[in-house]
Amino acid sequence: MRVCISAARAANRWLVVCWCAALAACSNDDPNFQACVHDDRQVAASGVSDYVLHTEETLCDDLSHSDTVLLYLVKRGGTRRIEVFEYVPAMMRDEPRVTWVSPEKLRIDFRAVESVVRTYQVNELQVNVYVATPPPRP
Repeated sequence: MRVCISAARAANRWLVVCWCAALAACSNDDPNFQACVHDDRQVAASGVSDYVLHTEETLCDDLSHSDTVLLYLVKRGGTRRIEVFEYVPAMMRDEPRVTWVSPEKLRIDFRAVESVVRTYQVNELQVNVYVATPPPRP
């Protein structure tokens, strides 16, 4: 009887150790433990400009994924990013509709966003962001 109880206790300890190790690996913020991908895409736009609008979304595993999307501009042939708007898309993953009103003036339209994370001051261009259904205020 004592052998069975000792074996059960040893098995329970082993399960607790394995569970703690798995929990530590899942909650670790080290990039080596997370399979994150930066989905960077060019946004289709009507009109003409020397600048191109991009979306960047960070996609990670189920435990540490990010729903935040960053909109940024890059001048054709350049590498410097001009950050414009950071947001969480609505449940339907609303894609922005983009129109270059003039080569230096950009209009970005959304049906809805879940929340606005941050807006950036863009000095070189005029960027107007319109949300038909603004997110609720906290």
